Amino acid sequence: MIQQLLDEWGSAKSALGVKSNKFVGAVTVEVLRRQLATEGVPTSQRDVFIHGLELEIDLLVLKREVQPRYGVLFQPEDVLAVIEIKSNGSYGQGSITRLLNDYRKVDGLGQGIYFAYVTFTEGLDYKWRVTEETPGVRFPAYTLSWHHGSGANYSQEPTDDWQKLLNDVRQWTRHAGFGS
Repeated sequence: MIQQLLDEWGSAKSALGVKSNKFVGAVTVEVLRRQLATEGVPTSQRDVFIHGLELEIDLLVLKREVQPRYGVLFQPEDVLAVIEIKSNGSYGQGSITRLLNDYRKVDGLGQGIYFAYVTFTEGLDYKWRVTEETPGVRFPAYTLSWHHGSGANYSQEPTDDWQKLLNDVRQWTRHAGFGS
């Protein structure tokens, strides 16, 4: 399953035909959203907002089917989890600082909304990678694959974090009173 997800993501990244970080970010969220949907996980569209929170969110896991205001604005009580999604992981301490600030904002709502970080790939030896051992990280951090090298020496190794993410999401949805 994870290899299929990574293969779809790899194909999707190049579908535009030109280099575009915005496109890669958008398609990364969409690939994850579609895969979660096949697992029966109710999600929002990408790039949405929660009322009272000044933060654009990559993807929400919803407590139930809701109709967001203006198509993108959700009430906190309708949100089960916020998922921050990256294609190629962290880009340094600034990325980590922004992620921790986003977590604090979501936690500050006081609604018991889960927060998670998902990256499709990250450098295994990269100093600024985000894991649950990263100082300040108090939320699950899933790395779907580790990569090594570059150019002709590039290789990518799937992890078991996709299954961990699915297990956690199922637990969150059971806690909210639905799912199996």
